[in-house]
Amino acid sequence: MSVSYEVIDIGGIEVVRPLFDKLMRYQQARVPYGKKLFDHMTMEFRVYSELKKNEFKDTHVILVKDDEKLIGFAYSVINRKDCGVLKLFYLEPEYRGKGIGHALFSQSTAWINGFTTKNILIFVTRGNDGAVKFYQSHGFQRRGSMFFGMILRLVQKKA
Repeated sequence: MSVSYEVIDIGGIEVVRPLFDKLMRYQQARVPYGKKLFDHMTMEFRVYSELKKNEFKDTHVILVKDDEKLIGFAYSVINRKDCGVLKLFYLEPEYRGKGIGHALFSQSTAWINGFTTKNILIFVTRGNDGAVKFYQSHGFQRRGSMFFGMILRLVQKKA
């Protein structure tokens, strides 16, 4: 295994589409209700429509590869309210528990922390308990929900 991390321009985000689709199916399988909503969670809806609206001050995409095989990615933004948001985060299941996700997460939050932001937000699908535990191990706390409780809001306040 030869894992590498590569920052790419937001214009190249299309390369993550197969992993994005896996992430949406993964979340859909875990959410206790509202599964049909995930049928509409496409890259066009979750990524491109927001980019067209110019909703962010800056964007950051990190790819994770094992040799040349794409195994994960993180997509983070700084929004217009000066909050860092980890928008999308995925790592293939067979690579979890090996420190790769922690390294990807650390690189993403380091980028966010390079800005003057109020806090870092992460939205997690209810039922994705592994993700919630992962983020809580990095100092995030649950601070509400949205979409009738289907999406959990996790926050890490900056010092």
